[in-house]
Amino acid sequence: MIKFIIFIIFNIILAFLGYRWFQTNVDMPSLIENIKDINTRAILISGIPGVAVLLMYGYRMKFFISRSFPSAFVISIMGHGFNNLFPFRLGEFARVMLARRFYRVSVYDLGVTIILEKSFDLICIGFLALVAFYFISHLEASVWLLVGLGIAVACISAAIMQVDFSKYIAKDSRLSKYFLKLNEAIRYSHLREKLFSVTFSSVLLWSCLVSQFYLYFTISLPSVSFTLLDAIALSVITAVTFVVPLTISSIGVFEGSVIYYLHSQHSIPMEQSLVLASVLHLAMVLPQVAGTFLSVLYKEVERLFQTSRQRTTLDVVVK
Repeated sequence: MIKFIIFIIFNIILAFLGYRWFQTNVDMPSLIENIKDINTRAILISGIPGVAVLLMYGYRMKFFISRSFPSAFVISIMGHGFNNLFPFRLGEFARVMLARRFYRVSVYDLGVTIILEKSFDLICIGFLALVAFYFISHLEASVWLLVGLGIAVACISAAIMQVDFSKYIAKDSRLSKYFLKLNEAIRYSHLREKLFSVTFSSVLLWSCLVSQFYLYFTISLPSVSFTLLDAIALSVITAVTFVVPLTISSIGVFEGSVIYYLHSQHSIPMEQSLVLASVLHLAMVLPQVAGTFLSVLYKEVERLFQTSRQRTTLDVVVK
């Protein structure tokens, strides 16, 4: 309850600050002109690697839970979709419950899978942050702070994967069971045998994500020298906004990070940066939410048909 109250207060403050920033820095006529000039070609072309990212998340998930790709894809996209709808990444709980309901995946197994999934993602974020740190010399100190946070989070995540925390927790507790399964998954053959596939799919999906940023901004800003390194830096910065669940779907925080980067590094006007950031955010979030809604709807309808058939069969047998 306290966390929820803090979340509400923080979002009210953030909304007020956003409103004040909008009043001070944004010219409405210019904003409307930029909205009219939205580049649909950039959205469609960059959407190709965007869809590939979702497919690769599903492909990687199938190695964690040992299920078919369609089942793994639905479980994966439900996590992304619900996390965009609920604060504090509570969408993971919805994913666990629905995966158990639709696919009989145990809570413990999927809980461990989520930890491993996020760990691999955070390590990839850290690697990209190191690339940005090494090759980009002109970034401002505040941007480096976010890049450094990405590196730190990745290092902590990698360390957690190597520590047996179950030693420090009461053996009868539920938390201990989670950590025992996590250590078992990491240290024994079931993950080691699939380590190459999991690593390869992680690298591929993050490459697709960087490609989405690169294609979107290079097409939207043809007169700006937006490089692959810029796409890497923006991928890291925006990924950190999703890792830290400050607002629902990182609304405002995602846009703020993109606006700051474009304005400070490439002198893009505030109005244009705001439109570009908002459109990209929608292009990333809407497929996840729509995919979640359609997946849940399909599984519920399928479940109703199966129940109806079972009742029909039972009635025939009774007669």
